[in-house]
Amino acid sequence: MCRRSRNIAHRLFFNLLFFSVFLGFVSCSEEEGFEKEKQIVVLFSPTGLGDVGYNDQIMRGVQSVHYSRGDAQMHLISPASMEEAGVIFDDWMKSDASNSQQTLMVLASADYSPFLAERLQGTKAEREGKDILLFETPNDDNLDVYSFQIEMYGASYLAGAMVGESGIENALALLSNPIDKVIAAAGDGFMDGYEQTTGRIATMEYLHDDWHGYVMSQEAYEMMPELSQKYQFIFPVAGGTNLGIYRYLRENPDGPLVAGMDVDQSAYSSRIVGSVVKHIDILVANYLNAWIDGKPLERKCSYGLESGYIDWVLAPAYQSAYGALVEKYRQQAINKEREYAPLVK
Repeated sequence: MCRRSRNIAHRLFFNLLFFSVFLGFVSCSEEEGFEKEKQIVVLFSPTGLGDVGYNDQIMRGVQSVHYSRGDAQMHLISPASMEEAGVIFDDWMKSDASNSQQTLMVLASADYSPFLAERLQGTKAEREGKDILLFETPNDDNLDVYSFQIEMYGASYLAGAMVGESGIENALALLSNPIDKVIAAAGDGFMDGYEQTTGRIATMEYLHDDWHGYVMSQEAYEMMPELSQKYQFIFPVAGGTNLGIYRYLRENPDGPLVAGMDVDQSAYSSRIVGSVVKHIDILVANYLNAWIDGKPLERKCSYGLESGYIDWVLAPAYQSAYGALVEKYRQQAINKEREYAPLVK
């Protein structure tokens, strides 16, 4: 067995062992008559943790709840693949509902939307005591889950308008994959904002046809010499893959200007003009606290630029050059986002 296969096997064994202990603990507590606490199981995106961005921000939000609440048990699982995630989720679905008072399965990635649609064949009654919170999806399949998405169109439009107005030419929107609707909205927003202020259409490219586009840091690093020759600005929406771009720019500080994603990435390269910052940590904490407290959650919700959960944040070094342009187009970006996503808050 190759080293990667052994690592995946060991990782799967650990996660399943951990999950079995979790279920066994709940069962034991019930039999011994102890008061049972609410259970929250967080299933992160495959290999997502450590991206210095979106997934790590989710972890911060989860940890803030874990450290501040004594009335809920937290169980965090980072699968190595969608196949491993499927095994863990299926075991959770098959577990006896009587073993737990109430459990929330948090699927912390848009990649779990088709994954979940394939699995939710049962009725709500068959999932009694088990709730599901699905991240970053419009839930067009109307699955019986709680769901939300942070709409990226408005913040990305604001970035595109600023880039176009500043006189930058040959811009590229580099997207992880063509199937993630949240990523698509980011690409659309940037393209529309850029076209609005220049009359030109930016280039759009995809890194992969599925979730692997988020974990191609080395490939992105190797692509950068060619991209640097073609584009003055790169708007990469690709999770951990972006780290390869930032690494290249640290080694080649005369490369193109770029955007950071999910958190303020300006510390990683002097070429990062600004970042589309998602305050997913705050949003996740709000959802988890509300669920623990028994407050009603919306089945579908979308948060945009006006909500404060997302923004286009300039790096300090570029504030004087571009700050006025950002504010000039902020309300236009909000209005355009309302047209693009009418249900956004």
